[in-house]
Amino acid sequence: MSFLTSRRSNPPTSHDWLPMISRKTFPWLLLIGLLLFTTSAQASSTSTCTTDEECHASQGELSTCGSDGVCTNPYESGCLYQRLPGWTKKRVCNSEDPEDAAERGICVEPAFDYLEVRSTSGNWESSTFNAWLMQILFSEMLGVPTTIEAAAVGDKKSFYEPHGAFGYGQSDTGVCFENAHKYKDCRLADKSEEGYENCANICPELWSGSALLEPEAIQNRITEPPEALGVLARETL
Repeated sequence: MSFLTSRRSNPPTSHDWLPMISRKTFPWLLLIGLLLFTTSAQASSTSTCTTDEECHASQGELSTCGSDGVCTNPYESGCLYQRLPGWTKKRVCNSEDPEDAAERGICVEPAFDYLEVRSTSGNWESSTFNAWLMQILFSEMLGVPTTIEAAAVGDKKSFYEPHGAFGYGQSDTGVCFENAHKYKDCRLADKSEEGYENCANICPELWSGSALLEPEAIQNRITEPPEALGVLARETL
């Protein structure tokens, strides 16, 4: 399996620092992965409720029953913030948060002006897990606003979704990187029901034969050459 990034107008932002992350932050990625392993089952779908105890049973002891009768996502402000002792920083806000999210204490404004990153998520569990891993790393450790592309209108994939809503979405195609190359900023892509445009800067997991690996995309400088994940996707005799 491979890791792929789109090419932006300034190549160093997409080519230099992403491979550096994979080389230098493996211990942190392992830690986040272990935390995700213990939380993903709790934050995978919405749960209706009438009492906090019902939410404790379905979403974990940190979840409460909201005024809308749906359990809250206990990791809305950050996985490390809730799970790692001594970690006091909340995640940075992104474009999918309410405009007053920082004022309400859900997240904090980014400390520097960096273009929001959008990751693909595929329509299978391991790809979504890797997308969450990237979102946590970027949003909580690097202070870079990060969202997740579900490639389907109405589906939500963010680890920080207030109610833990989770939709499988659709498998990614090369269109997501074509739109990222066109807009540079995926926040500018059309997200309406009538003209939804799939847009993403990073694909954390893809298999050989994917449309994202078309040689023309690399030759036309739409994507960077893929980086190996070091993960065995399939083994046969």
